[in-house]
Amino acid sequence: MSLEGKHPRPAEAVAPPGAPSYRLERAWARTVVSTLPLVLALVLACVMYAPAIPSGLYGDDYAYLLAQREMGFGDFVAAALDPRESDTLLDVPGGYWRPLSSLSWLVTAPLFGANGQYYHLLTLAIHLASVVMVWLLARRIAGGTFGPAAAAILVAIHPASIEAVAWASSINSAALPFALAAWLALARAVRDDEPQRARWLLVAAGFLSIALLFRETVAVIAVAASLWYLAVSPPPWRSLTARRTARWAAPILAMAAPVVAYLLISTVFFTQSNSGNRVVWSWDGVENWGFYIRYAGAPIGPPAATPVKVFGAVVGAVLLLLIPATVLARRPVVAALVLGFVVGLLPYAFVDFGTSVRYLYFPLAPLALGLAVLIAAFEEPVPGRWRNAVPAAAALLMLAAIPVALYGSVRVDRWVTSAPDKEDAWLEQVTATWPTWPHEGGRLFAANTPLMLGIFGGFALQPALDYVYDGQAPDQVVVIAEEDIPRVEFIVTEQDEIFVFEE
Repeated sequence: MSLEGKHPRPAEAVAPPGAPSYRLERAWARTVVSTLPLVLALVLACVMYAPAIPSGLYGDDYAYLLAQREMGFGDFVAAALDPRESDTLLDVPGGYWRPLSSLSWLVTAPLFGANGQYYHLLTLAIHLASVVMVWLLARRIAGGTFGPAAAAILVAIHPASIEAVAWASSINSAALPFALAAWLALARAVRDDEPQRARWLLVAAGFLSIALLFRETVAVIAVAASLWYLAVSPPPWRSLTARRTARWAAPILAMAAPVVAYLLISTVFFTQSNSGNRVVWSWDGVENWGFYIRYAGAPIGPPAATPVKVFGAVVGAVLLLLIPATVLARRPVVAALVLGFVVGLLPYAFVDFGTSVRYLYFPLAPLALGLAVLIAAFEEPVPGRWRNAVPAAAALLMLAAIPVALYGSVRVDRWVTSAPDKEDAWLEQVTATWPTWPHEGGRLFAANTPLMLGIFGGFALQPALDYVYDGQAPDQVVVIAEEDIPRVEFIVTEQDEIFVFEE
């Protein structure tokens, strides 16, 4: 008897020509099912950030627009590449060395002008790209269906990310998808042979370099990726040779080299850049770090509210305890990724300009990946008869994500109302009062200024006025309290004006 008689071929293998393969159909169905959570995450992100699309510009946005309009192309490029050019209009946003972030305005400003919706569509597209990259990375390092779904949804609709997506100047968030692409290339290199390995490590270093030039704090992703690599490929202690050690260390060097190069350039050659001179070491930094730990797990309500702080403290304690617990459970990858999140908060905690929940945007990615790996650890040993419970659990997760996205949409709408909409209303009232500025220079004393516009002495208002008045604006905007108006009236000159918002 032939082998075929003993082992008849499956029915799908002898299907008539042109008939679809049963295996291909099953593979296609699995692909569709596994992709559905990603599609839902992207849709929910669009729902959450929909209120930001029609909103206007805010804060640093006008400073970039003004610099692009007033500076020549060559001067703008020179100032973007060399932060020592501190006497230019491009210095207004703070002097950080983020050349690709600044240079992007050379493209967007001529195309979009002051129409905020196009900028917001762009930042939303960047956010969606980050969600896709997290999902792809979770599929590679965690596997399964439920884990990547949870990771993508967490990054897509976490309410802490509002300003990192809804603010036009958050184009520097483009650093995140590039850094995640670097991590994905690193993961590919770890599993490839020698020639492919070197190629993918170069790709990883290239993507990370691009990310750093958008925003320097994306280095936290490089740290998390290195910790992940240490967990999946421990040092070869038992066979330390020069060749083997160099091969093992190559992925870490691929992550470290761009970061070191950036730090050297920005702090040694560009000594006037603010990228490295705002770090402070004090107990306030520890408190700030605790703030981020708490708020990552409780992104609801005012961060200072006692119930939110208590709940966030509990969730934060669970996150911290998860690191030793997963080490003891021999799940070092989970421990490494959660540690990457915890360590990734440090650059935002130990700076001298306080805290902001938007700084959670980058560190959330390794936390989401840690969640994916943790879920995969429980998903793998599920007995066959319970396999259908996994897609059911993923479906429940997706259903639970819908109200979170709707809550996030409310939060986005509140931010838009308190920030870009307020600045639009402020500018409209000023220009309605003085269609053209009646003086050559002078000061504008602004009272009853909304909190979001009055912070840091109303730094955002001067470039906004310079832009809308086309250079014929007051020389200085002075934010005052309404009760100070009688005293200010004694010092104003003929060149000055007093403006009371919403009067």
